[in-house]
Amino acid sequence: MLDVARLYQRHFPQLHLHVRPLPNWATRVAAKFIPSLRALVPMLDRQYHHTTAAAETDLGWQQHTPDDTVLAAAQRLISLGLVK
Repeated sequence: MLDVARLYQRHFPQLHLHVRPLPNWATRVAAKFIPSLRALVPMLDRQYHHTTAAAETDLGWQQHTPDDTVLAAAQRLISLGLVK
């Protein structure tokens, strides 16, 4: 999530986003008091590895880069007025 936030910060300077990482231990403590953070705790320190090889091979599908995908989604939210 920190990488996504920094990507937004670089590509949308007009939004004046402030990014500060929250250490995992602090997230665990905060989750005891903030219910919306509880779902994040099992994901802390987990490494994710995904592949699109099957879709590319079987369907001839070409994946966009993760950065392009995230930025396109953000741009769409801005164009719809959901982010000001």
